[in-house]
Amino acid sequence: MTDAVGNLYVLGATVGDATDAMTLKFNSGGVLQWRQTWDGPAFGPFSNDSPVKILLDPNGDVLVAIVGEMASNHPDYVVVKYAAANGAVLWDESWGVTGGDFIADMEVDAAGDVYASGIGIDFIDKFSTIKLRGSDGALLWQFYDEIDNDHSASGLFLDGVGGVFVTGASDPEGDHSNFNDNFLP
Repeated sequence: MTDAVGNLYVLGATVGDATDAMTLKFNSGGVLQWRQTWDGPAFGPFSNDSPVKILLDPNGDVLVAIVGEMASNHPDYVVVKYAAANGAVLWDESWGVTGGDFIADMEVDAAGDVYASGIGIDFIDKFSTIKLRGSDGALLWQFYDEIDNDHSASGLFLDGVGGVFVTGASDPEGDHSNFNDNFLP
């Protein structure tokens, strides 16, 4: 991802105690400006943190979405906000409600608030969507799918006037072997 002056921001994986998420900033000349590594609280070899998406907020600060392995050895949604100038962590928030929560997509609105959606794996798959305040990462609202079907979210879209759209799949009876999943609008 690039900003208005040609700086390049990269999100990827690196190896620490296991897989960690690494964010890099290069200036327009390709010179590394800063590097930040996010390593979840789980201990190795269970600390497999996975980078998902990188965005810039309206102020140019860096937002990264990570599937982060928590101390319970279950993954949660993780969103980290870094200062574009020096990579300082502005806030770092995690969210999860089931045995395993996997963030699939993230978007930011014109006010800088952050939306994330993905899947929670409990006895059956359920999708969940959250909204975090851009200034401090506080949870503003959450939607957790309570329908008895297997649902998963794979995409998240904002319409610019307050609407949030989640796409994914729904398996009507929970039998993954019969390939009769439906789109989840």
